[in-house]
Amino acid sequence: ALNHEDAYRVSTAEFNVGLEYLKLGLRLRAEGNPEGARGAFFKTLEEDPHCAEAMRNLVEIFWEEKVYPAVYTVALEFSKNNPDSARAYAYQGLAMKAMGHEEEALAAFGKMEALGATPELEQMRDAGTPISPEVEPPEKKRVE
Repeated sequence: ALNHEDAYRVSTAEFNVGLEYLKLGLRLRAEGNPEGARGAFFKTLEEDPHCAEAMRNLVEIFWEEKVYPAVYTVALEFSKNNPDSARAYAYQGLAMKAMGHEEEALAAFGKMEALGATPELEQMRDAGTPISPEVEPPEKKRVE
């Protein structure tokens, strides 16, 4: 059996490995290599099943490729490890909606709302895409 110090060292090592895969995935995605990025993000989630950043990137990549069943599967798996993740349910709802499954989409959005949907998640739901639009800076008010 592991004592507390050993358990901490093991969990810290797993976190660091997951973080390295996450950094690799982000770099590969920025370089236009979605296939390599997907692999790195899946490895991140293997090491750290609570990494929302890896899930978000996988969802966005699969969404851009229009592979909606994969969007749903990634979000579903993430919600199994993170049952309080409103974002995971938002992604499930978007995937279901994109595949024409309105009832399942509404159920997933209901779970998202019950967990406390943020304005960003509500905006994604309303826009029908998990990819957040670029936020425009507020106009400077003229003082007269």
